[in-house]
Amino acid sequence: AEATGAFQALVAAIVALQQSGRIRADDPLRMANFIWALVHGIAMLAIDRQIEHQGLAVEEVARFALARVRTGIAAQTTHRATNRGDTEARRES
Repeated sequence: AEATGAFQALVAAIVALQQSGRIRADDPLRMANFIWALVHGIAMLAIDRQIEHQGLAVEEVARFALARVRTGIAAQTTHRATNRGDTEARRES
């Protein structure tokens, strides 16, 4: 129940950011699942000490991940996908 409440809070935050124009208008549930999976992946790697094993700090990995959530991972010169999602944009290219 607690996880459900946290996930719903994430979805609500995404919707609010979309309505303010601060983030793209992708499906909020899809975006929330992406962020949720990223955070939980980092958490699991940290719990298993896999991040430290690579000589990195968990905070460093989390900051990098957050920066990529904000900016994406595409090179500046590549075509960025529209709000329809990467798969659809590639299919139409």
